[in-house]
Amino acid sequence: HFIDHLIELKITHNIPTSSGEGPVATIADIVVTFSLPLEGRALRIVNWSDTVHSAGARGGALLQLADGTTLEYSQGGVLEPCDAAGPLLEACPWIAGVYDATSDATPTTSPKTTDDQNLHGDDDDDGTPKRLVIGLSSRYRLYCGERLLSGASSSFFISLEHRFITHVTIGSRPQLRFLSLASLRDFDPLMGSDENMALDGYEPRSVERGARLVAIFPTKPMAIIQMPRGNLESISPRALVLPFVMMKIQAGDFLTALDIMRRQRVDMNLLVDLDPISFLEKGGAEQFIGQIQNINNINLFLSSLIDVDT
Repeated sequence: HFIDHLIELKITHNIPTSSGEGPVATIADIVVTFSLPLEGRALRIVNWSDTVHSAGARGGALLQLADGTTLEYSQGGVLEPCDAAGPLLEACPWIAGVYDATSDATPTTSPKTTDDQNLHGDDDDDGTPKRLVIGLSSRYRLYCGERLLSGASSSFFISLEHRFITHVTIGSRPQLRFLSLASLRDFDPLMGSDENMALDGYEPRSVERGARLVAIFPTKPMAIIQMPRGNLESISPRALVLPFVMMKIQAGDFLTALDIMRRQRVDMNLLVDLDPISFLEKGGAEQFIGQIQNINNINLFLSSLIDVDT
């Protein structure tokens, strides 16, 4: 009878001062700090997806046993059930987790600000940050805790910067679909379908049959898809483009926003309609003209304006 152990290692290294003779060798020291026996066979262990943004996730990990039980490990040898996320309905060889789903991390958020938000922000009633655990089973069923998100998906990816869980469906018409992290976090199984919009998601994007989602760029509205032939392709779905453009407009980066809107054929009225008062009365228009040096792009923007809210 074999017992799996969860082992924590501490790796330190130092570079001795060079004496000027030959290459300098790095001296590494590896020490086993903790070894914890598990109650079952381990199936998968992963880092939390928000390790960079959430201070509590650093040094921790999400562990799943072969029977589907999810555990969370904290640095220092603390292993406990992941009750804040709930169990998965079946064992999932592919899992990912968000340690603090109450935090809305963005690429423009500084690490210090994000840590403060996570340490003092919105938590559950018992003071524990709400977890999200996503799992894809060997039967291609996609779960978020005890909820079935998709009965036929080939792959998924959590993008905290875009605040989406993105997955590729399997079938005669495969699609790249997007689910809001906020919708999954606030999902209440006791409420009706009108109040729960978690499974409706955003506008899907058709993909080739057999395609798999590889990654989503954190600083670009771009997803990487692997085709059945093995080649990689990048696409810019509408669900990623629009929130990214809105973020750039709100940050005052009109040059980047206009460039993406021009290439992705986004209605340029959004530059004004997103915040008309800021653009027309608080210097937004002057800032726009100062950033856009190409007169053709300015003419394109002016010719696209219509007196209708977008």
